[in-house]
Order: sequence, then structure tokens, then C-alpha cells
Amino acid sequence: MGLRRVGLSLALSALLAASGCTRIIYYAVLAPNAAVNDGDSCFRGCQMLRAVGTKQYLACLNTCPDVRVVKESECREVAFDAEEYACTTEHNQTFSPGPVIALIVIGVLLAVVAAAFSTSSQGPQMP
Repeated sequence: MGLRRVGLSLALSALLAASGCTRIIYYAVLAPNAAVNDGDSCFRGCQMLRAVGTKQYLACLNTCPDVRVVKESECREVAFDAEEYACTTEHNQTFSPGPVIALIVIGVLLAVVAAAFSTSSQGPQMP
């Protein structure tokens, strides 16, 4: 019965930890106002990929010579000339394996301790 409780506790802990395994990364995207307003610019072409996903969109923007992408920054944190440039803040989520690895290690240790405790509490076996 005790081992069952440990298993349930581990399962609940895993669910809680998994919910905190992602983090948001912000990107400040700076483009000249001329490129933003030009329907044929590289910047505007990349905006068509925005619906596909942030990763593809940012990869496209990195090919545009007049666009600058500042990783882990929002527009309010980046200095730029607002008369010359437009800035939009994009975001993406990334998986962070650290908490999951720690949870697995703790779970294994708890399972070993629970197994050792359950065998020692049973006492000597009679033939």
C-alpha cells in the first residue's frame, strides 16, 4: 500500500513539474519603416511565414539584410530610432529539461527508499 502512495505522489509531482518545463523567449524584431510598408520587401515576405510558426518566421527574418532580431529582449528593452525603425516583440516557448531530469532522479531515489523500507518492515520470513 505504501509503494502505491509513493507511485501516486510521483505521478502528481511529475505532472506539476512538467507544467513548468517550458520557458518563454522573447525576440525584438527591428525593421526599417520602409521595409515594413513595402509589400515586396524581405520583411513582408517573412510575415507570411508567421502563421507557420515562430521558429520558421525568425529563421526567415535572419535572411533579411535590413532586419535585426535581438534574442531574449523585448522592444521596450532595445534602443532604436522610432522614426526610422519599427519594432515588434515576438515570443516562442522552449523546453527546459532540467526540472524533468531532477524529478526523474528524485523519483528513482524515492522508489529505491520505498522498496528498501517495504522489505525491511516485513520482518524475517518463516519457512
